[in-house]
Amino acid sequence: MEQPKRIVMMANPGHRAFDPRVFQKEARSLARAGFDVTFLVPHDKDEERDNVKIVSVPRYPKGWKKLVTSPWLLYKRALKLPKDAIFHLHDSELLWIGVLLKLRGRRVIYDAHEDTPLQIEYQHWIPKILRRPYAWFYYWLEKFCGCWFDAIIIAEPVIAKYFPKAKTTLIRNFPIVADFPEANHPYLQRSKKVIYVGLLSRPRGAIEMAEAARIAKAGEHFKVVFAGDFSPSELRGEIAGKYPVECMRWMTVAGGFPSGSARSIRPTSMSC
Repeated sequence: MEQPKRIVMMANPGHRAFDPRVFQKEARSLARAGFDVTFLVPHDKDEERDNVKIVSVPRYPKGWKKLVTSPWLLYKRALKLPKDAIFHLHDSELLWIGVLLKLRGRRVIYDAHEDTPLQIEYQHWIPKILRRPYAWFYYWLEKFCGCWFDAIIIAEPVIAKYFPKAKTTLIRNFPIVADFPEANHPYLQRSKKVIYVGLLSRPRGAIEMAEAARIAKAGEHFKVVFAGDFSPSELRGEIAGKYPVECMRWMTVAGGFPSGSARSIRPTSMSC
């Protein structure tokens, strides 16, 4: 019997070991389809979950170690994995690692989750004088990698402009319906809530969403919920108590991440 194809997914500290898109949607789906899937990621231990092997390196959440040390450790672990695997990168910070892997004869796929050059120009932690040059650097780096890597996956159509059309595939980050049995309820029987889940920042429209909630509330009674952390944290003060929104922090899970279930997740906080 032919062995299943090997896939090695790689992510930097921006993604957790049980990340919704990378682990829950992509890795688990590929494992269910019969692929041999390894997730190489900063994590506290090696383990296996839902037929996905998690291979860990030390986690550095920020600074120089996140940008350089962490990718280098991922690269060294990747070289110890089977050479015939497909190496699937999930962070723009790993592009240079992808280049090194290509030089060593590996097949590499880049999964572009964000419009990286545009995102860089809005990053508050990068000095303004460096944002434009840094964005241009990544613009040309992605162009180069797009031409050399074996395939590109994009999360949104607008990102396609950076990559060759012939090797680019759109895979949207939609929820897995089976994880939300309540979604089968008729709309008229559901509670009136509008929920945003993810990082809350200016580039992602946090102020505009809060202002939209204020305008809409004048004509309709419903609840707007923000689920996620603010970046920068000072942005919370611009929204808390000034707009009709309810804020929920990142969620924790008792006993580890569930296998395909979102119902055991519990909020850690319910206020801005």
